[in-house]
Amino acid sequence: MANLSSPPLKGGDSPRAPGPFASPGLSPWQERKVLRHIDEHLPDTLTIQALAALAGLSASHFARRFRASFGVAPRHYLVQRRLEHAKALMRQTRAPLCQIALASGFSDQAHMSRTFRTTMGLPPSQWRRQQAPDPYFGEGAASRGPDGACCGKRGRPPIMPSGRALASMR
Repeated sequence: MANLSSPPLKGGDSPRAPGPFASPGLSPWQERKVLRHIDEHLPDTLTIQALAALAGLSASHFARRFRASFGVAPRHYLVQRRLEHAKALMRQTRAPLCQIALASGFSDQAHMSRTFRTTMGLPPSQWRRQQAPDPYFGEGAASRGPDGACCGKRGRPPIMPSGRALASMR
């Protein structure tokens, strides 16, 4: 008959059971409270200790539970939210990047640019130009070619023939 008992534990091993109870995440009320606080205080300095205090946990316990709930560490989640906020401001306003950086919680424009380039693969100014509506066609610049041109030289639209020229082409 097979031995159904588990092997003896070696130094440092714990009898943690696999499954959904292996590393529980934050409770729903903790998630709501922490996420609301992050969204309301995005431009401010946010520490793991302050977020943990909101949830009534120690900083290390909070970090483990946060990661179990959201799949990323609190710091990475905060950076992602700040980048999403910065991208929304770049799409919706013509504010300078330095103001957007501060409004999104970055220490300065250089900090936002470094983080943005690392995450998105291009600087925020270039990303913003690509997201801007095309003044000629009302489309995003993403529909342009790889060099940024949209049919004509240097991003200018092609010269359209006059009405008579169009009639003669038919």
